[in-house]
Amino acid sequence: MAVASGFQPTLARFPRYQELLALAEEGAPWKVALGWWLRWQTSISNQWLGEHLHLGHPCAFSRLLHQPLKPDRQRVTQVFMST
Repeated sequence: MAVASGFQPTLARFPRYQELLALAEEGAPWKVALGWWLRWQTSISNQWLGEHLHLGHPCAFSRLLHQPLKPDRQRVTQVFMST
């Protein structure tokens, strides 16, 4: 997938974030929000997100995305677009 392969080198430039992704729990709200935002903005698969953002099994991540307390789309977009 072109988007995922293009995102991986970007992620590799920030080793501290990779460490945080690996150390934080799989369902951490900020990781779910990041995964949700990437999924919404790109064509990255749940499988890729689960592996590279350490979100657990793709089905678990998918389930997190569809919980009643979904990330606020506007707020998440503002956070990620402002950096």
